[in-house]
Amino acid sequence: MAVRLRKNGKMLDASKFPEKPGDSFIDDVLQKRLEAMGVLVRERRGRHERDGRFFWIDMVPEDRIVARSAAAAFDLLLDIVSFEADLED
Repeated sequence: MAVRLRKNGKMLDASKFPEKPGDSFIDDVLQKRLEAMGVLVRERRGRHERDGRFFWIDMVPEDRIVARSAAAAFDLLLDIVSFEADLED
């Protein structure tokens, strides 16, 4: 999964929304890292499946319920372990 950044500031699941002129893009590796750090959040599963929205943690609308991604946190942990193993070689 990756995030599509619209000119209007909306952050959308790139797999659910077609590209529009002026869109920017956060690739899936960076998206997972930002979620693992708790900087980028998505709506809870049911609503995310419908709306496909992401938010910066400090810009979540009051009517939205967000959840951090455990899978993204695990992926980041694996990256760190792999990086540290490379340093030991």
